[in-house]
Amino acid sequence: MMFDMLLEEVKPYAFSSNMEDIPFEEITPIVHRIFPSVSEKDAEKIISMLISVIKSEKKEKIDLTITAPITSGIKVRQNQTIVKELLSSAEKSILITGYSMSEYFAELLDLIIQKSQRGILCQIYLNQAEKQMYLDKLMRYKGRFLNVYDYQNSEDKMAALHAKVICVDGYKSLISSANLSYHGLEGNIELGTVIESERIGKQLTDAFKELRFKKIFVEL
Repeated sequence: MMFDMLLEEVKPYAFSSNMEDIPFEEITPIVHRIFPSVSEKDAEKIISMLISVIKSEKKEKIDLTITAPITSGIKVRQNQTIVKELLSSAEKSILITGYSMSEYFAELLDLIIQKSQRGILCQIYLNQAEKQMYLDKLMRYKGRFLNVYDYQNSEDKMAALHAKVICVDGYKSLISSANLSYHGLEGNIELGTVIESERIGKQLTDAFKELRFKKIFVEL
């Protein structure tokens, strides 16, 4: 707890100072306030270590995405492009939800299957799996690195998996209103965000892990 307090107080100096210009005279009193018995020399070592750690952390990045007719006035990246880039870039894992997957998604589905055959863990969450196109194909290829889950809710027949999410390598995530269909990625007006963040990636994977644990999603 005390270390976390120190880390938070040092952070502003990490972002405003180069390593060679650390204002030790301003920061060491903070260290001494939290750890009174630390020597001046050790306080400077602690400060240097903390700032080095903070600077090495990946910075979070969030951008708007859109599905809309492309015009010169729209300076926002298209959902269609983002989806292809995310799936193509996956090196460790893919988490993807499919409320509606149409023929339009066939090429991207092939890409996911190829990734799984290379040892990349692919988790696909479906809504009413029995009604989804390509379920038979998914079931032929499912295995250690291709897991297929179906949303279960016997108490409320109107409830559905409505989230549109792709999370790649636990770091890059797309959260949008767009289904994996022609209208979702080209025809409609859809908005979303693409996020580069290990924190958000972990929250997403943990959320779906918990939903599996509670049998809200059941593996096929």
